[in-house]
Amino acid sequence: MLNRETEEETRKAGTRDHEIRLADSREKRGLVMSKIRDGYFQAKGASSSAEFAEADAILAEALAWMKNGWEGFNTVTQLISSAISTGIMTREDRDECWAEWKEAKELLRLRRDEFYADVRARSVGRWRDWVEKNEEFIDKLQAEIDECEDLARSARTEEFAERVRDRIEAKARKIADLEKRNEELEMKLADAASSSY
Repeated sequence: MLNRETEEETRKAGTRDHEIRLADSREKRGLVMSKIRDGYFQAKGASSSAEFAEADAILAEALAWMKNGWEGFNTVTQLISSAISTGIMTREDRDECWAEWKEAKELLRLRRDEFYADVRARSVGRWRDWVEKNEEFIDKLQAEIDECEDLARSARTEEFAERVRDRIEAKARKIADLEKRNEELEMKLADAASSSY
C-alpha cells in the first residue's frame, strides 16, 4: 500500500513538474514570438538602411532569446523569471519559434534586396541622365568651338584672335572634364549591370 501511495505521489509530482515546464516554455515562447513579430513588422515596413538594420537587430535578439535561460532579456525579466522558471523551451515551442524566426528573416532578406535594387535602379537612371546631359553639353561646346575657330580665322586683330583661342582652350578643357566624368559614370553603370545579375 505504501509503495502504491509513493508511486502515485511520484507520478503526480512528475505530472506537476511536466506541467510547470510546459507553462514555463509557453511563457518564454510567447515572449520570443512577440520579439519575432516585432522584427517581422519592422522588416515589413522598413524603408531605409537604418530601419532594415533595426529589424535585423530585433531578430538577432529574438534568436538569442531562444537559447536556454533568460540571458538577453531585460533585468526585471531576468530576475523574476529566473527565480520561478528555468527559461527552457520544449522542443515543439523552440521549433515553432525557429520556423517563425526563419520566415521573418527571409522577409527581411527579400525586403532588403528589393530596397537596394530600387536604390540601384534610381542611381542607374540618374547616371544615365547625367551621361546624356553631358553628351548634349559636349555637343553644344563643340559647336561653340567651331564658331570660335571661324571667329579666330577671320579676326581683324591678333588680340581678338588670342582671346577667342583662350575661349576655345577653356571650352576644350570643359569637354575633356565632361568626357572624363562620363567615363566614370559608364564604369558605374557597368558595375551596376554586372552586380544585378
